[in-house]
Amino acid sequence: LARSAASALSATAPSHLHATHTTPHPTPTHPPTHTHTHTHARTMFRLATTSRVLRRATTGGAASRRAASTAVGIDLGTTNSCVATMEGKEPRVIENAEGGRTTPSVVAFTKDGERLVGVAAKRQAVTNPENTVHAVKRLIGRRYDDPITAEDKKLVPYKIVRADSGDAWVEAGGKRYSPSEIQAMVLTKM
Repeated sequence: LARSAASALSATAPSHLHATHTTPHPTPTHPPTHTHTHTHARTMFRLATTSRVLRRATTGGAASRRAASTAVGIDLGTTNSCVATMEGKEPRVIENAEGGRTTPSVVAFTKDGERLVGVAAKRQAVTNPENTVHAVKRLIGRRYDDPITAEDKKLVPYKIVRADSGDAWVEAGGKRYSPSEIQAMVLTKM
């Protein structure tokens, strides 16, 4: 079922929704928008498509129809992340603790040992760059000796280190974290 949903998403999404940038190129049908609006539109498209796939994949019984009528979509992005639900035909973006519709995919560790996630982490990134981790999604599944990892090491202020398994991990706040652990911290915040 998950593979079906992923296949449908990649096969049916308009090309401008696959872009790696956060704001779309202006076109007659898609004028320039704020990052949050673009993220919201992309998430809503994914939710609608996932909901259609789930409806097709489930069969029989009231429980199956009820399960297919509510879908949760998570856009765990490199820059920002978003969670939304789709109940029937009505999408609803779930706001984070600060009231925002998107959460920056940033995690920071202070000198006091406190962990900051989202907006708070992003705000202090200038004064604590070595312990502020962002764009870690690019490292998921990468080996430390991968040429792309070598390029990433030149671009980020935090340390990218070799894990015992040979994977690329990050070091911040005096500890080592896998990219998945950092992304899980962002997901927990949302």
